[in-house]
Amino acid sequence: MDVQDLAGVIEFVRVAQAGSFTAAAATLGLTGSAVGKSVSRLEARLGTKLFHRTTRRITLTHEGEDYYESCVRALEELDDVEQRLMTGRSEPVGRVRLDLPGAFGRRHVLPMLQELVLQHPRLDLSINFSERTAGIVEEGVDLAVRIGRLADDADLVAVPLGRQRLVICASPAYLAQHGAPSTPADLAARDCITGWQRSAHPVWLLRQADGTITS
Repeated sequence: MDVQDLAGVIEFVRVAQAGSFTAAAATLGLTGSAVGKSVSRLEARLGTKLFHRTTRRITLTHEGEDYYESCVRALEELDDVEQRLMTGRSEPVGRVRLDLPGAFGRRHVLPMLQELVLQHPRLDLSINFSERTAGIVEEGVDLAVRIGRLADDADLVAVPLGRQRLVICASPAYLAQHGAPSTPADLAARDCITGWQRSAHPVWLLRQADGTITS
């Protein structure tokens, strides 16, 4: 069946329900002649009369009654499908696979996901913690959160979520024993704990009082 074969079906059903072309046209926002022509074209395509027409009333033919019942069932089924799809969009449903960075994911993202599941119990979240980017599409990951720059990848669509501010910290006991560094160069002689991100050693970029960046 071609899509054009559906032309006139709605008009036919409305005429059968309203009992006249004029009343059907009013519900469709069309003119009576436009509805009449649409139904006539449908009858010509089907090769049969769907209505008995008189100057006072129109009634369905035997073939028209059969066709009307079939059309109503089809339209009701289509409406049911649309309602289910619309409900699915308004209420998140189904399984979602997520991949999050370890510490950041557990501290910041996981609490929000737990709240999300409470609000939408039909969601089924599968959560993994890692820093990698390779292979996540092939493994069926729906959403991944990553920190830092991403390499160009045609399979990934990246959306910035925000900025993360990094600070250098030291314990009071360490400062009492070794003293507080006064310049970036002093850090080279101190014990530092740094993190590794996706197999790359991070570089500390520091903004000086005059606004220049040093490392």
